[in-house]
Amino acid sequence: MFTSALLEQSFGPKAENQVRSVSASLDDVESLLGTLVDISKLDAGVIKPDVTAFDLRDLLNNIARECQQMAVAEGLILDFVASSAIVESDSQLLARILRNFLTNAIRYTGSGRILLGCRRQKDHVLLQVWDTGPGIPQDKLSEIFEEFKRIRPEARVPTKGWVSALPS
Repeated sequence: MFTSALLEQSFGPKAENQVRSVSASLDDVESLLGTLVDISKLDAGVIKPDVTAFDLRDLLNNIARECQQMAVAEGLILDFVASSAIVESDSQLLARILRNFLTNAIRYTGSGRILLGCRRQKDHVLLQVWDTGPGIPQDKLSEIFEEFKRIRPEARVPTKGWVSALPS
C-alpha cells in the first residue's frame, strides 16, 4: 500500500526506478509467502486439490495477460499459444504453478523471449513455459526440486517448465 502511494508521487526517474524495484520485490515476497503457506497446507492435508474440468483457454489467457506487463517492463517478449483443451485439475493450483514458471522465466531471462503454451499428447496435455534465459546446469536439475534451493548462474541448458494435466 505504501509503495503504491510512493509510485503515484513524482521523485524523478532514479527514485521512481528504486520505488518500482522495491514494489516488485515486495510483490515477489508476498507471492513467495502465499506459495509457502499453500505448500504447507497441502503437505499437512489441510487443503485438498479441488479437481474439476475446465477450459485451458481462459486460464492461459489470464495468466499471459497478467505476466505480459512484467515481461515488457524487463524488455522481454512474452508469446502465448492459445488452447481449446478441456482438462481436469485444480485450476487455482495449476495457475499458481504456471505463474511461478513465468515469473522465474521473466526474472532469469536477461533478454529475448518467453513462450507459454501447451501440447496435446495421447491422454494428457503438457503445459510448457520456454525461455531464452541461461537455463539450469545439467548436474543441478535434481536440486531445483529441493526446498529453498536457488541455483547460481553459470553455463546452463535451455530452461523449460512443464506441467501435465489430464483431459476430461
